[in-house]
Amino acid sequence: MSAGSGRGVTVGLVDSGVFAHHPHVGGRVIRSVAVGQGRDGGSLVMEDLKGDVAGHGTACAGVIHQGAPEARLVSVRVLDRQLRTTHPLLAGAIRWCAGEGMDVINLSLGTVSEEALGLLEQACHEAVESGAILVAAAGPERERSYPAGFGDMVLGVDEDPACGEWEWRVIPGAAIPLRACGRPRRTDREGMPRNFRGSSFAAARISALAARYRGEQPDLGAGGLLELLAARSAGAGPREERM
Repeated sequence: MSAGSGRGVTVGLVDSGVFAHHPHVGGRVIRSVAVGQGRDGGSLVMEDLKGDVAGHGTACAGVIHQGAPEARLVSVRVLDRQLRTTHPLLAGAIRWCAGEGMDVINLSLGTVSEEALGLLEQACHEAVESGAILVAAAGPERERSYPAGFGDMVLGVDEDPACGEWEWRVIPGAAIPLRACGRPRRTDREGMPRNFRGSSFAAARISALAARYRGEQPDLGAGGLLELLAARSAGAGPREERM
């Protein structure tokens, strides 16, 4: 296999937090922060003392660690217990990841609000300019869900029930070009208060692959990654990546 293990790569997880000591995370969380609203109305980033408030972020981190076991993980908590946030806080979280030099930013979340588009588009643009690969989960309306819908900057990923655990499909020209397995990593649910599945975990698998290839090719961008994944896919069918 040509891709590495994610060594030297840092993945930012913009999510509900991460239980840093969960066995599926492998001790790879190097920092945990929370994004809140400052007194001036802007976003305020502080050290996170709560960890995961919903279980979703830890489940995504477990998938990424399984696929890229040597990647460093940074938890950026922006979602609450109901997996909700505000658009300014989400934009602030993406900007913080960009400023901290994340190689890959996993966004297993999204919005269909048109009011958020300008704010999120600018934040994603700044992250791409910083050199990050952005991977985002498609929502129910697919190409109208953002950040996944920013196809020129962000790798959008949707769930494909036909894909095995580490299989993917590339659909050239599609607004959401990637499909992958949407199941969470198999777990005994230790410390996990909820069960999830869907495009969140499909995105996490592509983020793991992004970390693996980025570790081998430090200058790799989203376009180059998509070409690599397309080359390794079996036409319109799924591709199995051996771990």
